[in-house]
Amino acid sequence: MKASQLIQMSYSLAGILDPEEQIPSAYAEQGIIWLNILIAKWSSNPNAIMFLDPLSFVTRSSVFEYKASLEPDADVTTTPISMLSTANVIIAGVKSPLIQVFEKQQNIQNYTQTSGLPYTIYLQQSELATSIFLYPTPSANYVVNMLVKSRRNRVEDFEELLEITERAQAAYIYELAALLADYWQVPRPNQVEENRQSFVDDFLGANSIGLAVNRDAGLQPFNRLWFNNNGNQGLF
Repeated sequence: MKASQLIQMSYSLAGILDPEEQIPSAYAEQGIIWLNILIAKWSSNPNAIMFLDPLSFVTRSSVFEYKASLEPDADVTTTPISMLSTANVIIAGVKSPLIQVFEKQQNIQNYTQTSGLPYTIYLQQSELATSIFLYPTPSANYVVNMLVKSRRNRVEDFEELLEITERAQAAYIYELAALLADYWQVPRPNQVEENRQSFVDDFLGANSIGLAVNRDAGLQPFNRLWFNNNGNQGLF
């Protein structure tokens, strides 16, 4: 799902925009602002939104290890990879899947003495970089395409790809619909009011009061108390 699709669904649910209507820029801007508030507040939940980033690099013959980092000499210029969603290698225009394995070949000779079209990929994480191991060792220049997952606390691009669980989707869409209705000063539809809190509670596993919109104070939410099931309280 793209961020634009989630925001469009919330605007439609709030009765502000038609589902087929192109979102005006001012509405898109506010949609991202309030979606980012929710993402930041709910980022610790294991079902929270993951971001999907496409990455590509070209292999070199007889080279089995590649580096993904922000360093200039990296094979893939990116922040360290959190998780791998899918990966494939292109040969003669045809995609061949790379299967992720969770143990590196124990003997380095397993890499150096085998070559061909890679069919497994292993990621070795560190704080500043991710090492990518391909097996068998590439025997030629192949294009490797990856779709990787990362946890961030904000949407940067209106068309950014998001991965969201079914359990979380309703919570984000309904809570965002309520916030956008408040911001644009339209009544919350009954459907939103009747279902929003149950979806949010199911997602968070806590009885959260939620956020309140202060339209005239720098587009920031008011602080609100919330209580989880253990009786602990905190501040939004």
